[in-house]
Amino acid sequence: MDTEKPLGVLRARFLLLVGGTFGWHRLYLRQVPEAFIYFSTFGVFLLGLFYDSFYINSEVREYNERIEGRQNEEKAKLAKQPNVSEHAPFSLTRNLYAILYGCYLGLFTWLAGNISFGGTLADNFPLLIAVAGAISTGVFLIGNSGRMTMKAAQIWISTFTLLAITARLAESSPARSIFFSAITGTLVGNRGIKRLSPRDRPYSYKHYVFWCSLWLFCLCLLGTGACRQLLEKRVSFHSNEARVSSTLATLLYDRYKTPLKVYKLFELPDVKVDFEKNRRKPGKSSDQPWSWLMDVSSPPWTDEAVAFTLDLLKGEARARKGKLVHEPLKWAAWRLYLRWTMKLDSRASDADYQIACGAWRKKNTGKVEGKKMYDVTQIVSVRRACEVVTS
Repeated sequence: MDTEKPLGVLRARFLLLVGGTFGWHRLYLRQVPEAFIYFSTFGVFLLGLFYDSFYINSEVREYNERIEGRQNEEKAKLAKQPNVSEHAPFSLTRNLYAILYGCYLGLFTWLAGNISFGGTLADNFPLLIAVAGAISTGVFLIGNSGRMTMKAAQIWISTFTLLAITARLAESSPARSIFFSAITGTLVGNRGIKRLSPRDRPYSYKHYVFWCSLWLFCLCLLGTGACRQLLEKRVSFHSNEARVSSTLATLLYDRYKTPLKVYKLFELPDVKVDFEKNRRKPGKSSDQPWSWLMDVSSPPWTDEAVAFTLDLLKGEARARKGKLVHEPLKWAAWRLYLRWTMKLDSRASDADYQIACGAWRKKNTGKVEGKKMYDVTQIVSVRRACEVVTS
């Protein structure tokens, strides 16, 4: 504490201006967990930067008063105060932030691992460990913000245990498993949360660099996985006049450079659009490094993402010719909803939607009286989706 110097408001505001999204101003205030939270959430999605622009002066003033002991009574107490931590009071907002941030890191880690290495939480044990570590890290960082401290071991044990039970035994969805695991980790960690004594400085710049390195590694995994499993997917256009094959990345690039080139592909007579579902299939072993990454099959949700993108381009092409009444984005979204509700294949043609909607109308032509609210809402939604898709 004696070697620390008072901080300057101008320097803190300058760091907020040039590196606020990376948490540099929080790092300058010796708030290392908060700095990484800003780094991983893009300045808490820019809202945190707007808040700090008003309260950065009070943050600097509070820090300077703590290290200088400007009031004689506080200085005397600090000299006699033992270096122990006190139990912190319960905070509903802190627990809510811990759950949200734990879910954020957990979902991001699951997305990066699922798209890069394939598998699910139920059959990929390393991915299960990584997601549990991400959830517990999010809860731990929120719990160690604001001069508080939590124990990481008990958070990780509780998070991993519940995640394994819900994902492997109960076979819940990844989002639901991550959500309940974050709640459990927060409740368990909150039992041992304490307030740091004024002399404690448990984190340094090395922790910030280490956490940021892990975050950037996950970003690289997500980027490379998205390129292999989404952008490199082959899309084929079959027609009586021509047969064209391209990648999704090329279609998106041409959409913004030469849109007419893409629209003409969807305007071919009797065109059938198809794409490969599992681009990476288990193959023979190779001596090349990282060749095992090429054997990872596409997760099912990537096929839905490609189908939604192609539907959006198809809708734009039809709207250009005046053949589409509704907006292309709305049309593509309702088609996605019908695939999810009626269990249609991601490569379903327009005729498949017509047949599915016709069969559904025959089955649900009666009144909706006496049915539950959820069933009524679903019937109304499907009816609206069929009207939009088949119009």
